[in-house]
Amino acid sequence: MTARYFVRDEASLGYVDDAQPDAFCPLASKPDGPFWIDGAVACRGSVLRPATFADFDAYRVEAAGLRLQAKADGRTIIAHGGFNSGRLYTAEGQRIYWTLDADGWLFFNDRDRMIWGWIDSDFDADVLPNAPAIMDAYDRNAYAFIRPNQQERNPSPPADFDYGIKRRL
Repeated sequence: MTARYFVRDEASLGYVDDAQPDAFCPLASKPDGPFWIDGAVACRGSVLRPATFADFDAYRVEAAGLRLQAKADGRTIIAHGGFNSGRLYTAEGQRIYWTLDADGWLFFNDRDRMIWGWIDSDFDADVLPNAPAIMDAYDRNAYAFIRPNQQERNPSPPADFDYGIKRRL
């Protein structure tokens, strides 16, 4: 699949797959924008413009095809993000920060329960992690506290990281 990323009608960020050029697949919308359940919507009658890094930041989506390679503690982090599960462990909910390394290992940090771990994931540069998949592995205890041959420190979320609104997962 070759995907190109677009902003649709200045209200939604998503992609168009070359195999289905008339279908827009939304990834995120503005709070006052349309709410997409699942799947693709027709591009007809919509204004599509190519997405920029600023758009990915504005819609709180990690840029997969547009991502920057970042170095942290000698590791290559190809994606990072976070979310608030909405579970009521603290007044702030349950805030999860995650990073995805180039070798497929996903690190998560539950800021509110002070639990962290590594998931040997099937995610890669084209299939980014999502909150339900991370929470599924977390809830099943399908993670390790240290990854094989780990010699570097675990990643830390930026001090000003925005976890977004609480949502029930």
